Amino acid sequence: VGQRVCIWKWTSPEKKPMCSVELQPAFGYQNYIVFNPKNHKELVSNSKTQVIFYLWGKWSCHSTRHTFNKTVGLFSQSVFHFGNLQALTATSGGKLVVWDAVCPPSMSASLCVKPHNRKAIKLMYVQKDALTVLTASDSYFVTCDVKGHTKFYDGQLQLVNWYSHFKLGPIQSISFSKNPSSLANNNSDYSSSCTIHGQPFIIRNFILSTLDATVLHITAEGTKLEKLMEEAKEAVNAIACHPSQPLIAIGSHCGLLKVWDYMQTKYLISRIFMGASIQCLSYDPAGSFLAAGFTDGTVYILDSISLEDDCKEFKYSRGPVTQISFSHDSQYLATADEKYAVTVYKRIWKNGERSWEHLAGLHSHYKPIRSIIFGVLLDSDQPRLLSLGEDRLLVSLLKSMQGSTVYWLEQGLTAKGGVQWTQGLVAPFSMRGNGQLMHVAADTPAQDSKAYCEGTASL
Repeated sequence: VGQRVCIWKWTSPEKKPMCSVELQPAFGYQNYIVFNPKNHKELVSNSKTQVIFYLWGKWSCHSTRHTFNKTVGLFSQSVFHFGNLQALTATSGGKLVVWDAVCPPSMSASLCVKPHNRKAIKLMYVQKDALTVLTASDSYFVTCDVKGHTKFYDGQLQLVNWYSHFKLGPIQSISFSKNPSSLANNNSDYSSSCTIHGQPFIIRNFILSTLDATVLHITAEGTKLEKLMEEAKEAVNAIACHPSQPLIAIGSHCGLLKVWDYMQTKYLISRIFMGASIQCLSYDPAGSFLAAGFTDGTVYILDSISLEDDCKEFKYSRGPVTQISFSHDSQYLATADEKYAVTVYKRIWKNGERSWEHLAGLHSHYKPIRSIIFGVLLDSDQPRLLSLGEDRLLVSLLKSMQGSTVYWLEQGLTAKGGVQWTQGLVAPFSMRGNGQLMHVAADTPAQDSKAYCEGTASL
């Protein structure tokens, strides 16, 4: 499928473009385009392998396959020279391609400035790492790369200064402030250029965005770095809603935990667990704690407001923690892991302060655990923990946690959903097999070997 380049006059109510051109599929997918700041009727775009120059009504295409006889790399971005008629294109091979108007002897000089006469006249090797961004700001060319470095070159492509200490991921874009930089004086704190004279390096403030979902603001004077935004770099594995406030906690595989106010769509607080992957989250019924289970078996119990540790992390699970749940009184916390084990933690008094301790662990299943839930025994305030597995076992632990009661679900049913505790009845749901929902009475005698069937419902 071909592409179309269109130009609109944005101040006009006319919906149709002022001009447009259809691009052939052979030109490749053009993924970057920019105007010439000195001539608004001139543009340049590039795909990974070809560069196209435009003058309203005319265009020309140049390909890496035909122009060069050496390794160039894939094109990333292009820019017009701020001091002459040349243009530049950055490549993944760490090179800059310089384009210029070439005038054959038979052509008049007035025609040589047209874009369709541009040719690659120079291939400059500037570094070994792939260049991801190329732009111009004032009298500098600016490049960014896959190592998170930002470099500044003068009009002769001589290196003037660079920033390599930000410890960023691959940079995807850079944007400079519209406000000009302030002049240097005796109290200024600009860094020095890397030229022989070492003059103050005065540039505009700028913003960087990276491939790993980070946006930063850099103040040129003093080289001050401010993180504006950091989002999940990998898949979001867990979410949990606060029981009484419009808050939602989101945990990702990269270890980023963020809390949002979903009514105001406002980000509140975040925490990064370096080298860890969040697998599940749960608020306690009072909304005071937020528990997080990780793929390495670690469990954190956090203050729900500050996300600070409420106690030292636990690591009693031998596999990734897949389920996590609090009791109704927030005194117990249970987890299930991929090794078919249920682990229980209890809130205690320790040295005059509230803390948590490991209480018990139970290997009660031989297939994946689909759900764990705390309920309350009839006519009492004692918690009862239930775990439901694909092995058709519904395992119950009482407050003492010193033993368990096992209930077998009907033959042919395989639990693929969860458990809901309501009005003294336990309801495993989303069974696969004969399409029934099973309800188990909360006070079913321990000696019963089969689940009591309160009723069935078709899925």
